[in-house]
Amino acid sequence: MDKPFDLHCIYFSAKLTTKKYVESIANAINIANTTFHDMTSATTIDDIEIPASSIAIFAAPVYAGRIPAVAAERFARFKGKHTPAIIFCTYGNRAFDDALLELKDLVTANGFKVISAAAFVSCHSIFPNIAAGRPFAYDIKDATDFASKSIQVLTSLGSIANAPNVMIPGKHPYRPIENTFFFAPKRHKHLCDHCGTCARLCPTKAIDAETLDIDTAQCISCGHCIAVCPNHAKNFGGVKYQVAKQMFTKKFGAAICHTDTFYAEDI
Repeated sequence: MDKPFDLHCIYFSAKLTTKKYVESIANAINIANTTFHDMTSATTIDDIEIPASSIAIFAAPVYAGRIPAVAAERFARFKGKHTPAIIFCTYGNRAFDDALLELKDLVTANGFKVISAAAFVSCHSIFPNIAAGRPFAYDIKDATDFASKSIQVLTSLGSIANAPNVMIPGKHPYRPIENTFFFAPKRHKHLCDHCGTCARLCPTKAIDAETLDIDTAQCISCGHCIAVCPNHAKNFGGVKYQVAKQMFTKKFGAAICHTDTFYAEDI
């Protein structure tokens, strides 16, 4: 199969690390006509059809072993027609569990053909001392190598519709969605200038635009408000948070996880 004419990058990146991987992979693929679809703060979009002559990238972080429900809902608006897809997830040094399998099932059901998949390590979204600073340079190198091999796999295939299945670890049914660690970010009023960026960009619209109070029933602890605050006026904190952070660090802080990759064809 010839190299596609268009590249569509569809991603959810609350803490902006998934976005780093997306951009690195897109740059390595190097297709001039590349469109980035940032689904992090997009609340309503029309269905978008991506033809078979294109290639799609779908990427999301892992939350408690699953991809975020809000990301899954937004990704479902993209429709393929036997369109080749590269998928990956990012996780905070614990495990990606069923997330990558869930992502594969989702895009396959919407008309895409997964040719490659990966799980990359990123700084943990709630406990940033875990895998702090990642992705490192060698993580990005893994991502660009993954991109290159994915294109090799694609160009080696005669018919995308008959491409071999990508075997991905995970289980059906998926692990239940649980808020194992739910913490609403705290606002430091002495630093906050009430610019409203957090409310405007919150993926679930959980922040009141006037008061900046957080609706804990809508908050998903993604930390996007922390990442986008221009004054660094938000973070996770409190006694319960510190206790959970200590427990999580004791269990997963010493592990050093690396990239896992899966392809439609082993070349």
